[in-house]
Amino acid sequence: GGGGGWGGGGGDGTLPFPVYTVQGRSWGMDCLEAVGRNFFRGQRGVVFTIWDLSRLGWLPEQADRLGLNLWGYHPIDGEGPRGTLLPAHTETARKYKRIAAYTNFAARLLKRSEAVANERCPIRVLSHGVEPAVFYDRRPERSGCIPLLREDEVLVGCVATNQRRKDYGALFESWAILRDRAERPWRFWVHTDRMANPDGWELFGLAVAFGLRPGVDLHFTIGLPDEELAGLYSMCEVVVDPAAEGWGFPQAESVMCGTSSIGVRYAAGTEVAWETVAPVALRWEDCVLRPVLDSVQLADAVQKMVSKPPAREALRIWALEKFSWDRVWPEWVKWFEEGLG
Repeated sequence: GGGGGWGGGGGDGTLPFPVYTVQGRSWGMDCLEAVGRNFFRGQRGVVFTIWDLSRLGWLPEQADRLGLNLWGYHPIDGEGPRGTLLPAHTETARKYKRIAAYTNFAARLLKRSEAVANERCPIRVLSHGVEPAVFYDRRPERSGCIPLLREDEVLVGCVATNQRRKDYGALFESWAILRDRAERPWRFWVHTDRMANPDGWELFGLAVAFGLRPGVDLHFTIGLPDEELAGLYSMCEVVVDPAAEGWGFPQAESVMCGTSSIGVRYAAGTEVAWETVAPVALRWEDCVLRPVLDSVQLADAVQKMVSKPPAREALRIWALEKFSWDRVWPEWVKWFEEGLG
């Protein structure tokens, strides 16, 4: 909505036009015409998508038929042949009137692919904001989702959604390596969304294969509210993203809570995470290159971060300067106003 962001965002301003939020997978092909009739009623309007280009190929034709302009904010976390977008995704992007990119990586791919047909509307890199009034160091609060930690235990987290099983495999193997080194008692936490849930992706069995014990030293959560997530981030010593997921929200959110983050030195991870691990290889997955991590290197990075943690207040200051809605929201308002002008 217009009160300073989406997905629970805050901010310090409102958009200078009415906003109708329609969310969910079925709204597109089934409901867009009804949205046009009921909301726009023949007036000029904008369909603003916060989605992957690979899922939007059907949209330009319908928006054009309704006389609506397409504006987009695209997560891009992998590159295709020759370091560009895939041809079908490029064609979809060219039908957008305005595009904002979440990272410089995404902007470079869009430009290299010549994906912007409207030269008067250059790609703008705009960060997604994190709400500092929600994501802050909540210690000594504790979450009921994880049994109380002993004073000598270390909690390491991972908030993951679209990761492949190979990425979870690298993550679980790195955690097994940490456990076997036995320098400190370790506890691990994985949060996923309702689509990539532990049952559907057989994560329990994968974890057990590496000797982890769900419910004992490994804890899963699904679909928590932001306040609960912030509490869990604050309990962690470090939060890991093993797959360079396109948006990179967990890295920004955890650092806002004063907890260091480790990401992959590829795509959004390079620009969002506090610390990164270089992939040992890139491999083709669904026609784009995705990173492959070495589990030992990932375990070493976690151990180093736990052994010599940065000051929590320094982490939060860094995150506030990069991701606070108070900082990024005026840039968003300007972008919308330029488009309307």
